[in-house]
Amino acid sequence: MFETFSQAEAFLRAQAIQMVDLKFSDLWGRWRHVSIPAAEFNSALMTEGVGFDGSSVGLKSVKAGDMVLLPDLATGFRDPFWDVPTISFICSASIAASAVGESRGGGDLSYETDKAPGASLYSQSTSKNRRSQLPSPLGHRST
Repeated sequence: MFETFSQAEAFLRAQAIQMVDLKFSDLWGRWRHVSIPAAEFNSALMTEGVGFDGSSVGLKSVKAGDMVLLPDLATGFRDPFWDVPTISFICSASIAASAVGESRGGGDLSYETDKAPGASLYSQSTSKNRRSQLPSPLGHRST
């Protein structure tokens, strides 16, 4: 929906958006979310992210559970299921200290599936920017 943070910010003001919902999926494919007041939606959020405990959803161990959500502006949409005006974004879950994509996380799997035969043009267009910034979520870690 948006190409730049300025476009998203203008939409929030024009539509009197009160909340920003940041969605991601856990390892089992369940949708999770973190909501913040629209007043806290700023340009730093695009690079620093919003912190959450990755151990509570199985993405990290308890010892190193600090993670951040990085919104993908292209996925923004007005969410009709909230009582107050809300905009939602699909996010990448990243390690908090470095904002590096977490290879165990399910949140970025959609960025890899767009390479599959028959992938939709929508998935290709919305994921190409974030995919170029993050390592492969299917990853380089042996267990």
